[in-house]
Amino acid sequence: MGERARIATAATGEPAWFEPIALNRRAAAAQFPLKIAALNLQGSGNVEAIVRRLERPPLHGVGVLLLSEVGWRTRPAGRREVAAELAAALGMSFVFAPSWGYAASRGGPIVSLKGCAILSAQPLGGVTTAPIALIPRKYTPHRRVDRTVGIIASIMIGGRELKLGVVHLNRRGSPQFRDRQMAEFLAPFPPDGPAVIGGDFNTTTLAWTPLMPAKIPALMMLQPRRFHDPARYELLLGRLLEAGFAFEGANCPLKPTFTFTRFIPPAFRPKLDWIAVRGLRAVPGSAAVVPPRVSFLSPRFSDHDLVLCEVAS
Repeated sequence: MGERARIATAATGEPAWFEPIALNRRAAAAQFPLKIAALNLQGSGNVEAIVRRLERPPLHGVGVLLLSEVGWRTRPAGRREVAAELAAALGMSFVFAPSWGYAASRGGPIVSLKGCAILSAQPLGGVTTAPIALIPRKYTPHRRVDRTVGIIASIMIGGRELKLGVVHLNRRGSPQFRDRQMAEFLAPFPPDGPAVIGGDFNTTTLAWTPLMPAKIPALMMLQPRRFHDPARYELLLGRLLEAGFAFEGANCPLKPTFTFTRFIPPAFRPKLDWIAVRGLRAVPGSAAVVPPRVSFLSPRFSDHDLVLCEVAS
């Protein structure tokens, strides 16, 4: 089964709670094509519903999950250790790295966390975290401590090492700020070799302001394509291309991935979630955007859809 272990972060001198938590299980049979999915969990603690969705097509047999906004003993997650419980239910290895810590009272110890996670049917090695820039805030909740990080790890499949990365970029930043965050995440990432990076890149094409809720509907009427095809506005996508990553075949063109409710028409939803592939081939026709619900009538367990693709050597 394996044992939980603390893994050293790339930075030093950090409080102990910033260190990732990992558990490796015995490897399952692994070969290409490999099914990979990315999802922002929105802090959900509904592990049972998530597992049921993953057990149904087209997600059945997913070998790697790249997750963001994963709760660890948070109140919205029902005080559950979501990454650990989800991995146990699926028989997968996992690593969880917090980006936010929450104290029960002002100045008190950190009692709950939220961050990113990688779940894999293969044991995870070479795990490290990549700190990325924070947006200065005029007001930060006094019981919250921030240190945003992405996760880098590797698995062996088909006799080859495959690097995995997950990162959650800031929606309140500008496209230039998100590009800076991606550059910082890529800095410790190997410059070549097979790799997959996924996550919520928050490619809104805009910087958040108090006027944004009023501005977005007008822009969606006047420039609807920018929210479904944000490459012209989001420099981070070009930065990934320059680093050898490709989006073609691994993502559904023009298909949005975020909504507050299913009742918002797809034309008014943005494309925020991505999978980028390097040194591998995205299997034609495998890319999909999958609603986060067990059935059509059941409630969503996240405001983000899952993005899915298969990769082959």
